[in-house]
Amino acid sequence: MEDSILNSIKSMLPMDSSMTEFDIPIKIAINTAFFNLYQMGIGPSEDSFSITGDKETWTDFMIVPYIDSIKTYIYIITRIQFDPPQSSLLLDALKASANEQEFRLMIESQKEGGSQ
Repeated sequence: MEDSILNSIKSMLPMDSSMTEFDIPIKIAINTAFFNLYQMGIGPSEDSFSITGDKETWTDFMIVPYIDSIKTYIYIITRIQFDPPQSSLLLDALKASANEQEFRLMIESQKEGGSQ
């Protein structure tokens, strides 16, 4: 998977990373997810992490064994905000998955003693 946060999330949406027309709303949704993680005590402890473009990478955020769960969480939040499914059943499933990821990430973060 792409190490650029923006480009990897775009590829999961799925969207070609060269398409930039929707970068602003996608970045806003990604940064919202990063703020959620910050409030859960996950990520750099000094301040909420955010992206401004395609230069920020996952390793800029943090290196932990559960980084794929963080990627999944950020994708789900971005999908719900940027491209919500028309089916209410699928939307409910995405929201439930986001809630489960939040719960599991908080447990894992507490095991490690909080923010990294």
